[in-house]
Amino acid sequence: MIEQVFGIDVAVAELGDAFDGLAASSAEVKLIIAATSSLPTRQRFTLAHELGHLLAGDDQEIHLDQDVFDRGQLKDPSEQRANAFAAAFLMPEQDLRQAAEPSGLTLETFAVLACDLLVTPTALAIRLSDLRLIDAGTRDRFRAVTAEKAAGLAGRGAEFAQRVAEANCPRLPGLLVQDTYAAYESGAATVRPYAQLLGKSVDELRRAFESEAGVSEAP
Repeated sequence: MIEQVFGIDVAVAELGDAFDGLAASSAEVKLIIAATSSLPTRQRFTLAHELGHLLAGDDQEIHLDQDVFDRGQLKDPSEQRANAFAAAFLMPEQDLRQAAEPSGLTLETFAVLACDLLVTPTALAIRLSDLRLIDAGTRDRFRAVTAEKAAGLAGRGAEFAQRVAEANCPRLPGLLVQDTYAAYESGAATVRPYAQLLGKSVDELRRAFESEAGVSEAP
């Protein structure tokens, strides 16, 4: 969605434990890189956080985020703004009010809401509290729920497992992949840049293309 709507390339890569993600911007390209993770909700918040930096014009070169939830970053106005943007972007106020009013949220309906929005229970509890839709006691009770437990309460364990698997997989920047192949297809470039992007040799990629052309349809 970020690529389609905002024209910002998005990649997922193994960054180690040092970084949640980064955003880069130049006159030619805008890019977000999120770290592979076993916490898909954290990865999703990181993507929204980095989108907030780019839309606000922060740094305008490379912006690194070691930990988007680090309390030390809260002193930085740009980090406060990026977190506020991510919270509002992923958890729209109108949707939360419709879910919480008039009867309020039980632990089970809270878990379903967290799964529907694909956010951490902690982030959702804080957002609901900030909007005064739950009190401090309920916030603390809800925020203690893990994403895994929320998925179990909502009956979404299989969905959660699939999302964890997807969040652990690297992803090439989609727009760059499309543009590189389009340049090869139109004859504006050789197949080499596309092969390099895929991490394959030119010969390997050519053999794959040629072998596919010779495969007959199954009866």
